Amino acid sequence: MDLEKFLNYMKSQKKVEAGSEIHRYMLELSDEARKITMDLNSKFYTQEEIRELMRKLTRKNIDESFCMFPPFYTDCGKNIEIGKNVWVGANVTVVAGVTIGDNAIIGAGSVVTKDVEKNMIVGGVPAKKIKDIF
Repeated sequence: MDLEKFLNYMKSQKKVEAGSEIHRYMLELSDEARKITMDLNSKFYTQEEIRELMRKLTRKNIDESFCMFPPFYTDCGKNIEIGKNVWVGANVTVVAGVTIGDNAIIGAGSVVTKDVEKNMIVGGVPAKKIKDIF
């Protein structure tokens, strides 16, 4: 199993059978995400160091304009997309498969369960649109 195959399978929204290859891979990714988020949340990091940890978590480029205030939680990380100039408040949870668009702001304590459009402020549990920025 590789990441691309996993992500494509998850996008298909097919059922994941317990004990299957896809399930075992999902658990591996979840373990990795928990290790990274535990590290991220357990000590002080500069914003540059936070971006590097987020790169490891998502295995994607994280723009230099990204800003986050831990703690941060997710169950996978690899299928999260984060745009440019994104600001994430403290104690935010982002569930698997979410895309956060450019210039978005996520309010502290939010649980992001759906995509966040570019130029949008969201907050709450679950996170909902508060207003457009531009």
